[in-house]
Amino acid sequence: MEPVEIDIISAAPTTPKIRQQLKLNFIVGVMYLACLLGILCCVLLIPSSPASSKIYYTLYFTHNFEPSKLFYFFVLIFSGKVFLQAVVLKNFLKNSQRRIGGSPDNLWLFTCGIFAYILGGNATLFSWSEYVSYTDAILYNFCGYTLPFFMFLHSAYVLSGVLIQVNLSFGDLYKVSKKSFLISLIIVLTLIGLCGYQFYLLYQYSRLYIYLIIYSVIGFLAGIIYFCCRDSHQFNLFSIYCLLIVPLTATPTLTSQILQSSLLGLYLENSARIGFSNLIIKK
Repeated sequence: MEPVEIDIISAAPTTPKIRQQLKLNFIVGVMYLACLLGILCCVLLIPSSPASSKIYYTLYFTHNFEPSKLFYFFVLIFSGKVFLQAVVLKNFLKNSQRRIGGSPDNLWLFTCGIFAYILGGNATLFSWSEYVSYTDAILYNFCGYTLPFFMFLHSAYVLSGVLIQVNLSFGDLYKVSKKSFLISLIIVLTLIGLCGYQFYLLYQYSRLYIYLIIYSVIGFLAGIIYFCCRDSHQFNLFSIYCLLIVPLTATPTLTSQILQSSLLGLYLENSARIGFSNLIIKK
């Protein structure tokens, strides 16, 4: 299946359709968030089991194995995929007279979810059994993890011109309005600040140099693979980057939650448009 070019999202629907679509997305989005909040309140009541391994504590900063984290993490991923394909992208591409080019691949999504949970989500999601109260765990996980995840599910829809008039072509940047440029600049500077603070947290948790070595090796090998196969294969580098960066957010802080959930939202949105199994395709 041919991937969807990113240029197709540059044309926004007409104004009446935009208003109708925004209203529909708002209603369904509120219902979706309400369901996620209810599920979160329920799964946090699942009892934890002690994990006496020192390696487990070193990796995840907790002495307990929390099934609630695992369950809620995959609820977010699979419900996010359904929400994207059933509401956001379907309505937008329909109004734009386009068709969604992606195809759902649950096995691939589950495999990527396991990777993201083991190397990120288990350390980042908050539980109330050890550090915070039940109410605080709900607040942190919903505001710090669920809401950014939900917002970035709409990333291409926002960048397409519905809310922020930003053209994806660098040659047309002079056409961007001052208001849109200012909003984009604020978003970029905020993300840079969060990323800088996250690197500081990795240094505080004595993981920065370990990650630098690991990612240097991965980057070197990936570069060799890319230059050897770029003529015969097409790489969806954006989705791959989002997944590979997830381990860098594996610290139990609110900043890590925001960054990690945003990466998951971006990964789902991008993969839903081109197909979950189309990260590397043959030309």
